[in-house]
Order: sequence, then structure tokens, then C-alpha cells
Amino acid sequence: MDAFTNPGPPSFDLACLREELTSSWLEIPRNADQVRVRVLPRLKALKAQAQSEARGFLERTGDGRACAKALALFQDELVKLIYDLSIFHICRALKPAAAEHMALVATGGYGRGLMAPGSDVDLLFLLPSNQTAQAESIVKSVLHYRTRCARLIKPSRQPRTT
Repeated sequence: MDAFTNPGPPSFDLACLREELTSSWLEIPRNADQVRVRVLPRLKALKAQAQSEARGFLERTGDGRACAKALALFQDELVKLIYDLSIFHICRALKPAAAEHMALVATGGYGRGLMAPGSDVDLLFLLPSNQTAQAESIVKSVLHYRTRCARLIKPSRQPRTT
């Protein structure tokens, strides 16, 4: 039975990686730039590995739908890690205000759970009308990590307001 029969994030131990990213933050406290230097190569390597494994699976089985699901699931976990790193470490507030609550929504092919290799990662940030500098910092941090993985995660910046 192939590992991708029930597709999931390829070679990705979420708990271990969360611990690794948290330790990066704790070893270099309050220096987001140094943490980025340490974390970004790790995230890029994970993305490259996931794409390579998905390509290999596709070549072995010809099951494009399962490959697209696996890539979307992997991307979902990667976005969660970046978001968590941003809110719990890089942009952490001692007393988060209600205005700092937000939702991060996947849209497009990613939102449908089907991503072709090289697909854009379309994200929608839902924020309350009374935004704070803290909320803006979180959004910028998530987008910064996405942009820095540019060759592997193609940023699509189309901010919209209502």
C-alpha cells in the first residue's frame, strides 16, 4: 500500500517541527530577523521535499488528484506553522485585544484542497473593522514568510477591503 493512499503532509512531523521552531525562538529571544535566518531554510527544505515526494508519487501512480490533495494538506500544515510562529513568538502580545482576533482562510485551489505543483497559495485574512498594529504585524509576518519562500510558495498580494 502506498504512503499516499490517504494523502497527508509528506514526511512532516508537525509536533517535532513546532518544537524545533519554538526552540529557534527561545534560543534567540526577541530577535525576529535571526529567527527568520534560521527558520526559512528549514521551511524551504520542507516544501522542496514535499514537492519532490508528490512528483514521485504522481510518476509512480498517475493519480493527480491524490497528489494535489497531498500538496494542499502539506501547504495547510506549513501555513499553520508560519501563522503559529507569528502569533505565539514573533508578534506575541501580553494581552491580546479582541481586535487582534482574526481568521485565516484558504481560497482558490488551495481552499478546495487541491493544489497543482507551483500553484499560488491564496490566503484571505479576516480582521475586525477596528484593526490594531498587533494584528497588522501578524499579517505582515505571515506574508513575509510566504514571500521569502517565493520560489516555492508564490505570493499573490491582492489586498481587498470592504
